[in-house]
Amino acid sequence: MNIPAFQLYLFDIDGTLLDSAADVFPTVLAYMGRDPNSRNIADYRDAFELLRKVRPYIDEFTSTYLNDVAGGDVCVAMSWSGDAGIIRARVRQSQHPFEVRYLMPEHQTGLWFTLMAIPKDAPNKDNAYRWIDRMLDVKMAAENTNAITYSTPVPAARKLVRPEIAADPTTFPTPEAVDGYFVFAPIDPALMNQLTKMWLKFKAGQ
Repeated sequence: MNIPAFQLYLFDIDGTLLDSAADVFPTVLAYMGRDPNSRNIADYRDAFELLRKVRPYIDEFTSTYLNDVAGGDVCVAMSWSGDAGIIRARVRQSQHPFEVRYLMPEHQTGLWFTLMAIPKDAPNKDNAYRWIDRMLDVKMAAENTNAITYSTPVPAARKLVRPEIAADPTTFPTPEAVDGYFVFAPIDPALMNQLTKMWLKFKAGQ
């Protein structure tokens, strides 16, 4: 489970947004109290107008922000929850004199899930099943979480996760914390085409 966080920061500091209209627009709609999976283009136009107000404070659109934040070159970034744990670890390893905090807006952000699938025409399905079984092994699942700080879908693996990660609400948020969060729904291609046009205008500062 992954949680992208979004807040409106109005400070003269370096900030980044995920370069993804499919992540940003639904999160902004939730912030506005609208249906984050709306199919009404008018809702997205309103979100676009709100985004335009913060455009002067966005220095970069990127999904590869880890080193920039960990190095202190970026002060505020929209990011995924697992990346926050990696960034904190890099800050500690580098002994930088600052703290990284991950903020999850209450009822105003979404959940998404990484899935494993096998194409129906895959030539080596047996090997694919073996690989999935390996990834779902309790010990391997715990090692994955320890390495990348993303939560594991294997409940029994949590007891093998390092204590500081197992207790981190960024990696394992409580049910109360995610109560009311939405799940990102697929966006209709025609609507996505309109969002892409608005996103390009937003990035261009238009």
